[in-house]
Amino acid sequence: MATLKDVAKLAGVSVATASRVLNKNKNVSPENYDAIMSAMKTLNYTPNYLGRSLRMSSSKKILVLLPSLANQFYSHIVLGIEDVAGAHSYSVMVASTHGDAQMEENYFKLLFTKLVDGIILFSTMLSEVRLNEIAASYPIVQCCEYKNGVNASRVIINNEQAAYEAVCHILDCGHTRIGLIASGNEHFTSIDRINGYKRALTEHNIPVNKDYIVHAYYNSHKAMECCETLMNLPTPPTAIFCISDSMAVGAMRKLYEMGLRVCEDVAVVGFDNTSVTEFYSPSITTIAQPRYEMGTTAMEMMLRKLEDVNSPTEFVTMPHQLIIRQSTVK
Repeated sequence: MATLKDVAKLAGVSVATASRVLNKNKNVSPENYDAIMSAMKTLNYTPNYLGRSLRMSSSKKILVLLPSLANQFYSHIVLGIEDVAGAHSYSVMVASTHGDAQMEENYFKLLFTKLVDGIILFSTMLSEVRLNEIAASYPIVQCCEYKNGVNASRVIINNEQAAYEAVCHILDCGHTRIGLIASGNEHFTSIDRINGYKRALTEHNIPVNKDYIVHAYYNSHKAMECCETLMNLPTPPTAIFCISDSMAVGAMRKLYEMGLRVCEDVAVVGFDNTSVTEFYSPSITTIAQPRYEMGTTAMEMMLRKLEDVNSPTEFVTMPHQLIIRQSTVK
């Protein structure tokens, strides 16, 4: 198979001159242009577009890294990313890291070798130091989940305030014994939601009971176990705040198995407003995030970083909404 070097040799020009013709650079004399085009035809030369893409540092691809493909929460965000990316002739690749730092590093190699132009992170196990090393030279954006101290653009909601409002709603419904099914991981969003729960109780002069805080790691089955633990306490809570909808569903399933009525006996609140919350019976009170808009915003941030990796880092906090349904109000 002929190479660009072969074309240049036959045409009697340098490889750089032949490359300029391929890249449609007008700084080539008509004589050289004709000689190069004739040589390409004679040698039946086909340009290696992948190789050219690598050299030009553009693949027109964006990689979206999710912690899991099973969580329906991400679907509307990815749709927003795809819509903006497609409007700018970019395609989107989606992959899951399963919370594995080494797998995450392996995916970043696609960025380092220019097989993708940028990465949008939904969660990361990499350190702040490592992420700052990458962000200094490559376009990365944090979406939903984030790490403080990282000089990378991010789009989030105010998770602490959202959790605070959710728990205040439970308090307004007359509950004072409120359990919390948290995640147990060290992600800032999880910590923020726990802090919002504690702030709401403290401002209402209700002591934080450590026995009422259990950890399900965003797992529905684990949430069922946690719910049973709470309900078996000598003085069980009359309401449960779950920091994800999937855990809220698990808690409600366990309450049903224990013969307890959701809302009448134990109120339940979730977080994220995924589709299950509207159609579950009873429907679930939850916090809604503007997921599609978060996706479009993340991709718009990425486009600005693609234009100039040294462009100003953006921190955007988007509005959330408390959606009140049957799991807390009859």
